[in-house]
Amino acid sequence: MPKESIPHQSQPAIAHDHCMLEGALEALDLLHEDLVLRRDEARNETARETYDEMLTIIDSLETEYQNRLDALPPVSADHAS
Repeated sequence: MPKESIPHQSQPAIAHDHCMLEGALEALDLLHEDLVLRRDEARNETARETYDEMLTIIDSLETEYQNRLDALPPVSADHAS
């Protein structure tokens, strides 16, 4: 969502969105790390391919959420939670 389309959003709402997206990105990063370890320990090729497919989905979600975070206007220091 382009930055220009959110000027009416309140600072608390923007701060909330920042927190939610940052939390989602952190959770996805932890999940990514865990799945990489599990993939590396998988004994057969089918399991490794399945982990690779899940990692691809997670990478795409990380990109989407990062783009959403980047599109948010900055949170002013007066209203940050």
